[in-house]
Amino acid sequence: MTSTAIYLRLSRESDDSASIETQRAAAHQWLTGHGYDPAEAVEYIDAGVSGAKPLEQRKGMSALMAATPDVVIAWKLDRYARSVGEFLRLVAWAEAYGAKIATTDNTIDTSTPTGRMVGNVLAALAEWERGMIAARISEGHETRRTQGRWSSGRAPFGYQIIRRDGAAYLAVDAAQAELIRAAVAKLISDGTVAGTARMVGLSEPQWRRLLKSPTLRGHRAHKGALVLAADGVTPVQFADPILTAAEAKAVRERLLALATGTDRAPRRATPLVAGLAFCYRCDGRLNGGTSDKGVPLYRCKAGHVTIYAETLDQRVEAEFLRTWGPDPGRCAGVFPCPPPCPAADPPL
Repeated sequence: MTSTAIYLRLSRESDDSASIETQRAAAHQWLTGHGYDPAEAVEYIDAGVSGAKPLEQRKGMSALMAATPDVVIAWKLDRYARSVGEFLRLVAWAEAYGAKIATTDNTIDTSTPTGRMVGNVLAALAEWERGMIAARISEGHETRRTQGRWSSGRAPFGYQIIRRDGAAYLAVDAAQAELIRAAVAKLISDGTVAGTARMVGLSEPQWRRLLKSPTLRGHRAHKGALVLAADGVTPVQFADPILTAAEAKAVRERLLALATGTDRAPRRATPLVAGLAFCYRCDGRLNGGTSDKGVPLYRCKAGHVTIYAETLDQRVEAEFLRTWGPDPGRCAGVFPCPPPCPAADPPL
């Protein structure tokens, strides 16, 4: 019996014109018209997946290729791929397993030389279309930036998004701005980055990045450079500033003093097993750090694992004692044994 598969892909859930239901209905109609039973077809769905993504990185497509059906039907060619390279890989897979790839609009049918040629041409057009869409989106973002509009994403801390004349802009969030001003005043006087970060409710890295960015002056950086007006000199004003120019300068001087000067914050002792424990996902070392509330912890550099220092230290201590025991010639007081500890005396 011939096995059939329906491949359904949708990049954006809001795309009603190419919804999963629309694609499914067209696939069932095609199967019925070509003598197949839609009830026997197996569906493979990739929802919220771009057509530019490699085949094996799509869960639905990967499962479809592993099943090796005889016939694969999709709504249109761009459901399979939006690059010539990925479509050619799919065609090579189909030839290797004797599968037929088709679309409901009958534009391609890889069982014939002409169908394969048409498929390659349409794949090239789909790749070109994807490039044009990306270029239009990039140009649109650039235009909005030069106009001082907010293009996409969440508003930075201290601001909120408002709608005006059908466009998005930033406005000062009064409550968050008050927290920022109080924390900055404390930082400039005698505070630390970690201490003032807790005042505003941000992590230390988030707070440090915000203080170093031009955001609190109502400006914005893009790809590491300040967004400038058409004259190439004047910074674009995205919103009212939260800090004055004098306050922003004082913050920069304070950060420099904490990092290199006499006001440098005292360093914490390195956690006990920093650099000796490893992440279970990436095998990277766990280094010491602190939580948002200043609690010592271990953190994987890639961000996969975070564990409180006290928890990991206790586990390492317990494992050490189970393996080696409270022997003064072995533990030498590195870990406190249950009293009385033989290693408490000077090691032999």
